[in-house]
Amino acid sequence: MDWETASTRIWLPIDLRATLRACTSGTPAPRSVPSIRQNRAMANWATSGPTMGARKMSPSQARRPVDQDRFCRSQPWTARNQDDMKAPSVVLSFNTDLRVADAEHLPFAADTFDVIYSYGVMHHSPSPVQCLSEAWRVLKPGGEARIMLYHHPSLTGMMLWLRYGVWQGKSLRRTLFDYLESPGTKTFTKAEARALMEAFESVDIQQLFSPGDLLVNVPSARFQSAVYRLAWKLYPRFLVRKFGGRWGLFLLISGRKPATK
Repeated sequence: MDWETASTRIWLPIDLRATLRACTSGTPAPRSVPSIRQNRAMANWATSGPTMGARKMSPSQARRPVDQDRFCRSQPWTARNQDDMKAPSVVLSFNTDLRVADAEHLPFAADTFDVIYSYGVMHHSPSPVQCLSEAWRVLKPGGEARIMLYHHPSLTGMMLWLRYGVWQGKSLRRTLFDYLESPGTKTFTKAEARALMEAFESVDIQQLFSPGDLLVNVPSARFQSAVYRLAWKLYPRFLVRKFGGRWGLFLLISGRKPATK
């Protein structure tokens, strides 16, 4: 499929757009993208299956608990926000139908979409189970779900645990719940991810490193001291890539709704 010219209705996040361009046009990937090999794996996962003319949905924001508003809720939805969200689709020549909705209670009829694409959203929801239930409901029979969830355990999690959790007596999973992106972030073992997808068939799970696993991302404001800069410089990325594959943060999950109920 030619993702630059196809008339498919889909919204592509900025990082996926960069991945696709790096894989198809030779454009250098941003520093936060670990490798071209990983780019290709992510692009193949995101773009395989139903293509031309298929109706697709990509949720960009799950509902977060009210008591975590100041940390977790998206910015107020203004015309500019929506234009920002549409921008990747415009660049890639897609027509968009952008809606603001609750991922746990989607405003769509059952059996509406050919593909559900959710990249790093459901693990921020109070109920990933409910999000997947809604994805199942709005998928057509034979439709495909492609979901990215965070893996437990991971190198990113271990580093956050050494930075925050170990000193507070917190478990690895609780540390990520509190400190990975927004409070309330959930992580899943492969077995737990398969259990979440039990209603789907042909379930496939790929595990990849995140930029944080390899420390190829630009350090945030919290990690600007000389010690952290030295850690970024000396981090043994070659050894991590060679021996640490089962500690990658990203789980790329795909599954199909049975064609017959």
